[in-house]
Amino acid sequence: MRFARTCLRLSLLVLAALVLAAAGCKDFNETFKNNTNRAMTRLVITVKVQGASSFPHASKFYNNQPPNRVDRTGGPDADGYYTYQLTYVFFPPVQPGASVHIGLTFDQDQTLKLVDYYFTFFNDAERKRLAGFSMIPRIDPQQGLVVDVSNDAAAPGAVTVSQLQWAVHSEYVALANLDWTDPVLGLLTWHDFTPDLPLTLAPGDVVTFDVPDGPMAGTTHALVRWIATDEQGLVSQQPVMEMEIQDLPAATVPPMTAVPPGH
Repeated sequence: MRFARTCLRLSLLVLAALVLAAAGCKDFNETFKNNTNRAMTRLVITVKVQGASSFPHASKFYNNQPPNRVDRTGGPDADGYYTYQLTYVFFPPVQPGASVHIGLTFDQDQTLKLVDYYFTFFNDAERKRLAGFSMIPRIDPQQGLVVDVSNDAAAPGAVTVSQLQWAVHSEYVALANLDWTDPVLGLLTWHDFTPDLPLTLAPGDVVTFDVPDGPMAGTTHALVRWIATDEQGLVSQQPVMEMEIQDLPAATVPPMTAVPPGH
């Protein structure tokens, strides 16, 4: 693996030596391999940039793919380096053994250190959100299990849901199997919340979907999965959300528009 223009050469055979400097580079070009045993939806790259209290502006991106998120996580250190995490989201997921290439060109030369990288799924909070999109299951006094689908009022734009499904299961599904492509989940009977898809939610919109109680008899877990797209074209095929039915909250919520499946 290497930075373009031989600014940095890095051997992943020695993970302890991942901190290597690059002097005066405009280009960052790296290929990252998914060395895990499962498909992954996120690549998180940690870099250090000298003298940059905000992440330097880049004018070009390989394959027109900028980071989906940039977070400053530390600095400056004794040498004036600031630490940043660059998060890239991939759909379809990156398969085990597959590689992705990340590249960008800064407006000005930068002194960089590549610290680390890893592939992962969305974390617990992120896997329930896309832009301002979220899904919250609860027990309604009249309807039983429902799912509140919403787009935050402060969201930057609308979110379109193109697939929204639920299933039930009689036992806990291990976290490693909560993946659309997992054969265990493929054996479950998945139901559409509504045939009226795609569904577009403007900022502030909330829609409540009723999950029929009959199929839950004799089961202990409910599962939800969805595909959504924001106005920037970011598509999210979320890892499956699993809920223990007996632990779902029964707290009251503000009035919402109830939309049962089929309406």
